[in-house]
Amino acid sequence: MRSGTAIVLGGTVGAQVIGFAALPILSRLYDPAAFGQFQTFMSALLVIMPLAALRYEYAILRVRSGVGLVTAIALCLGLNLLLPLLLLGLTYGVRYLAPNMLPDILGVGPWLAVGALAVGLLQTASQLPVRQKNYRMIALSRVSQTSVFQVSAMIAGANSHTPSALILILCDVLGRLLAAALLFVSWLRSAPGLAAPSLRGTRRIARTYRSYPFFSVPSSLVSALSAAVPFFAISLIFSAEALGQFAMAWRVVFMPIGLVAFALSQVLNAELSQTLRGANDGDARPIRQLVSKMALLAIVPSALIYLAAPSAFSIVLGADWVEAGQIAAAMAPLVFFMGVHSPINTVLVVIGHPHLQLAWEAARLCLLLMFWAATDASAAPDLIHTTTQFGVLMSGCSAAYLALVFYVTERGRLSTSRVAT
Repeated sequence: MRSGTAIVLGGTVGAQVIGFAALPILSRLYDPAAFGQFQTFMSALLVIMPLAALRYEYAILRVRSGVGLVTAIALCLGLNLLLPLLLLGLTYGVRYLAPNMLPDILGVGPWLAVGALAVGLLQTASQLPVRQKNYRMIALSRVSQTSVFQVSAMIAGANSHTPSALILILCDVLGRLLAAALLFVSWLRSAPGLAAPSLRGTRRIARTYRSYPFFSVPSSLVSALSAAVPFFAISLIFSAEALGQFAMAWRVVFMPIGLVAFALSQVLNAELSQTLRGANDGDARPIRQLVSKMALLAIVPSALIYLAAPSAFSIVLGADWVEAGQIAAAMAPLVFFMGVHSPINTVLVVIGHPHLQLAWEAARLCLLLMFWAATDASAAPDLIHTTTQFGVLMSGCSAAYLALVFYVTERGRLSTSRVAT
C-alpha cells in the first residue's frame, strides 16, 4: 500500500503544483463574481452527481469475474448517458410548460447536462485503475484533468474581453472528459478479450448491488446537498461576490485536501476491494493506520493556514482576495478534521454499510440546514464570523464520522459476504 500511496500522492502533488501555479493568473483574469457563479454551477452539478450511475460504479470494485466486470461497466455507462438526456428533457419540458417559471433555464440546463455527462464518465472510468491497482494511471489522470482545466481557462480568459463563469465551466468539462477518455483507453489496452454484456447479466448485477441505489444514492445525495448548501446559502444571504471569496478560500485550502484525500481513498479502496473479493474476512487495520497518519500530517497545514492565510492571499492572488484569506484562517480547525476524515469518507459504503453512511449524512445535513436558517434569520450576519461557526460545526461532524468508522471496525475484521461473481 505504501508504494501505491506514494505514486498516487505524487500525481496529486503534481496536479496541485499546476493548479497553484495557475491560480494567481486566474484570480486576476476572473473577478470574484465570476468565481461565485462558477461555484454555484459546480454546486448544482455536485448535487446531481450521485445520480450519474446510481452509485453502481462501486460494483466495478467488487465483481469477481471478467464478464461481471464488463457488465457492471456497461450498466454504469448506460446510466451515465441516461442522466444528461433526462436533464435536457426536463430543461425543455419546463421551458415549454412553464416559460415564466425559470426564464433562464435554457442558459443553464444544457450546460448542466453536459457537465453531468462528463462527471458520470469520469466517475465510472476512475474505478477501473482502482480495481487494477494501476496507481500510475490514477496519478496521470489527476494531473491531466487539472492541467487541461487550468491551461484552457488561462488561454480562454486571456483571449476574452469579459472572462466569465461560462468559460470556467467549459474548461472544467473539457478536463473531465479528457481524463475519462485517458482512463478508458488505458483499461481497454490492458484488458483481455472482452465478452459482450447480456441483459440477463445486467439485471443480475443491478439486483445483487441494489443496496447502492437504495442506500448509497440517497446517502450521496444528502452528502452532496451538505457540500452544496454552504455555497447556495452564502450566495442568498450575502452576495455573489461574497460567494466568490468563500469559493476561492475553499479552492485554495480545501480543494488540495480533497484531491489528496481522493487519491488516498482510491488506494485504500483498492486494498479493501481486493480483500472483499477474497474468500475470507479481511483485516480492517489499514483504515485505522491511515487515520492515525493523516492526523499527524494535518497538524502543520492547519497551523500555517491559521497564521499565514490572510496576508498570503492578498500577496499571491491580489488585493481583491483579502477577505478570502480571512475566511481560510477562520476555518483552520476544519482543515485538520477534513484532512483526517476525507480519505475514509466512503469506507462505510465500500465495506458494506451504506445504511450507516446514509444515517450520518442525513444527520449532518439537518444540522447544516438549521445552522444556515439561523444565520439567515439573524439581524446582520458577518461573513467571517459565520464561516468560523460553520467550520466548528463541520469539524464536529467529521469527528462523529471517525468515531462511527472506528466503532464498525472495532473487531478489526471486514466481512466478504454479499459479493457477486
